[in-house]
Amino acid sequence: MHQGSSFGQMLINKISMSRKSQFNIVLDRDTFFKGSEGSGDHILSGSLVFTPSSSIKINKISLRFEGKYDVSTVAEIRKSETIIFCKDWSFLSGNQSKLFKGGQTSTYNFTLALPRDLPESTKTDFGSIQYKFKAVVSTSLIHFNLKSEKLVFIQRYLDSLLTPRHITTLSHGWRDMLSCSFSIPSLLFTPGDELPLRLQYHITDDSKSARILLVACLLKQRIVYKSPKNPNLIIRDAEKKLDMTFVWFKEEYMNGEKMMTIKIPSSLKVYDTSNQYIEVTHRLQIRIDIGYRGKLDSTYCEFPILIASQRQDISEELPCYHTITPPPSYEAFLESNTYSSVEIPTFPPHYNSIISV
Repeated sequence: MHQGSSFGQMLINKISMSRKSQFNIVLDRDTFFKGSEGSGDHILSGSLVFTPSSSIKINKISLRFEGKYDVSTVAEIRKSETIIFCKDWSFLSGNQSKLFKGGQTSTYNFTLALPRDLPESTKTDFGSIQYKFKAVVSTSLIHFNLKSEKLVFIQRYLDSLLTPRHITTLSHGWRDMLSCSFSIPSLLFTPGDELPLRLQYHITDDSKSARILLVACLLKQRIVYKSPKNPNLIIRDAEKKLDMTFVWFKEEYMNGEKMMTIKIPSSLKVYDTSNQYIEVTHRLQIRIDIGYRGKLDSTYCEFPILIASQRQDISEELPCYHTITPPPSYEAFLESNTYSSVEIPTFPPHYNSIISV
């Protein structure tokens, strides 16, 4: 009878503790930026705050900060984990338990020096870099501990990702018969933005045999995953199509201008980044289809752009991307030897070969 009463009281304590006890990690800030001015480590200050709902004996109070790189290769089913940074604290330990009174708050302060060269936080389909505090209160109750977790984000100022390839105006030509100039208003965009792409063209073919048929623009995302042991070894390379637009050229002007609009998906949560583990880049791939003396030719160029967000909550679920309708084909168009006798279709037929360089 005494044993049953003891077990019942233990169960009551468990329920009471789980429903009402407070155990939280409180930080002075949870986001840090790479590329900012200054030297030395980033200093993070915080506290563990524990308020039990009823008096209870505690065996141990511990805290761990962990930076982890997860990645899965094409051949792997489960993701492999690599610890890239780790720090432990022990606020209560030893052979004897300590009694904590119900309703009384205990606070344990701590500081953490974060090296400035830590890779930025990222979460993608096949890998992630994540930083997290994990705290545990080990109680005297069997199979019952209190736990608390808190994410920390390391972000990068994207100015540090700019290269000579990042330009806002691009000139492109074809066989000395066509010159094009593409321009975008900025290098940096955020989810939900509409990116205007301006095309100015000039056909220099005196015989007037060359003609622009269509210009297609595809927004692509590339993610490169690197070996945690060798950053020069790529273990996975994935590309994703985010949006596409195209414009028909029905007129036969020698000079002209066209505007196209690319939509940055508002659900996008994977942004440009570059470190020793994961590299994320975005670019506009442009294909120009040209008709010349009864044959079709294509020429390609591309614009690297940067996509970022002020809110990088990598703990959220990754978004679903919708299938993008591919640009049209010219199989029927090329059956004629003269373009004047063939009507350009008003809708884009399906074909499997999307922009590829």
